Amino acid sequence: TYDGFKLDLKLKDEKGDLGTYVDNGEWHLLDVPATRNEVFYECCPAPYLDITFIIKIRRRTLYYFFNLIVPCVLIASMAVLGFTLPPDSGEKLSLGQSFVPPMDPMVPANVPARRK
Repeated sequence: TYDGFKLDLKLKDEKGDLGTYVDNGEWHLLDVPATRNEVFYECCPAPYLDITFIIKIRRRTLYYFFNLIVPCVLIASMAVLGFTLPPDSGEKLSLGQSFVPPMDPMVPANVPARRK
């Protein structure tokens, strides 16, 4: 490690650089404040420097609601409806098959292969 006499860390700005930040559909970036810290230890007369970035984010509630809550509620209600139909009705099997395709987007496309 280098002490503060050999390496002097300076902030260009009070916020982090967002030049290469890519906007996300699930999270909203609120702020990225930066602080420069200088610590003196008992053993050494030189300061030790670090820069701390705090990333403040907020979950977008509509994304969470429409992509997780609504599909789960719809699929669960269709499953319960399938149990309420009498066994001799011809639509019970087709109803059970109809709620399998909506679950397909919820399964990740790139599931890693299992090791043997």
